[in-house]
Amino acid sequence: MVIHRNRTIKIENGVEIRKTSCEYTDNDKKLFFMNAKAMNILYCITRKSEFNIITSCKNARDIWHTLEVTNEGINQVKESKIDMLVY
Repeated sequence: MVIHRNRTIKIENGVEIRKTSCEYTDNDKKLFFMNAKAMNILYCITRKSEFNIITSCKNARDIWHTLEVTNEGINQVKESKIDMLVY
């Protein structure tokens, strides 16, 4: 089972199938709660300009990655900035 875009899915015969709400386990509910809590915290700590960027994200991991890239840049950008400072 995998949390995928705020929905749990199960894999049967190599095919991803969305679980119905009655199929959710206590662990699924716990993961949903933790994701919602993390998303709420991330929404609360962002500036308005960042908030507009992350509103399209579907889970806390996507929000974190988006904020990370926005604030620090991807590795190539960071390396080029370091290279500029070194030379």
